[in-house]
Amino acid sequence: MKEHKIFWGELMHTLRKKFGDDTIFLTFLVCHTENDIHGKRDAISTFAKDNIKHMDGWIALMCAKQISGSVEAISIVVRVFLKEKVETVTNDGKTIKIPKKELYHFLVMRGGVISFNKQETMENQCTDFVTKNAVLDEPGIIYKSSEELLNEIKICR
Repeated sequence: MKEHKIFWGELMHTLRKKFGDDTIFLTFLVCHTENDIHGKRDAISTFAKDNIKHMDGWIALMCAKQISGSVEAISIVVRVFLKEKVETVTNDGKTIKIPKKELYHFLVMRGGVISFNKQETMENQCTDFVTKNAVLDEPGIIYKSSEELLNEIKICR
């Protein structure tokens, strides 16, 4: 885990540019503080090619909420869909092919963005946050290091 003094809106713009809006799927878990008018709660937002044009406004709103103190942290899961497919079996026993995905984790705090190595990413993805129990591994996932990604795209400061 490593903290970076970067603006997360710039990070999202850079990731979109690197991977392309057609292959990226972003999941944001917003952790509100108890100062929020609705009390402490979590909210999930997702952005992909069908609605990614609305992400900049959403980021501006979340930044304002961070500054006001109503948002404590934002967990970001970045899935990058690859052309290669993997077979999996659905709950009703059907065999289907789904795209492989690279998966990165970030955490946005007031001071900047926290990145994770490959092992931390896997642990974060495969552990239930509340119960700390293991969850089923998603088929076709390639766990990646967001620390290495930031070094590669030279966005670190």
